[in-house]
Amino acid sequence: MDDSPSAAASCPRRPSAYPDPAGGFSVGTAKAEHGRAAGFERIDPSTESLRDGVNRLTDSKGIDGVLDSVGGSLTGAALGALAVDGTLISIGYTASPQAEIGVTDLVWKNAHVHGFRFALFTPGRINAANTHPLDLAARKEISPLVDRVFPLDQATLTQRHLAESSPFGRW
Repeated sequence: MDDSPSAAASCPRRPSAYPDPAGGFSVGTAKAEHGRAAGFERIDPSTESLRDGVNRLTDSKGIDGVLDSVGGSLTGAALGALAVDGTLISIGYTASPQAEIGVTDLVWKNAHVHGFRFALFTPGRINAANTHPLDLAARKEISPLVDRVFPLDQATLTQRHLAESSPFGRW
């Protein structure tokens, strides 16, 4: 099992506003319980591996795509959880800039791995991409989960909370 500080996944129990299930990674049992309360099926790394959890939730089919902002050993675990012809897109490396993967997962699954750099997009294109989810939120078809709100005079504490507490909803 992956004991890294970023290893639990979520899939909604109810239909998503998007064609693919929402996915994310978080820390341990408390976050898994928080996710379940919010309507997500969670993979808790204290009880199962990412691959085993994804297999449980997908009837062993795997997932079609992963957005990996963590890197390190989690990249290999996510690659192993892909379905045949699945795609892993690396968008960051908060745990480590070095990825650890099993080549057999890459070959046997005919997996596709891509890098993605947000700086390639213009502000206009980013705004256009945000229009749909913001419209869904305005119509209350989706709603963001807020971990915690800080008063402005405690703004410096927000960075500590992000770095040390790994809030719910953060990878």
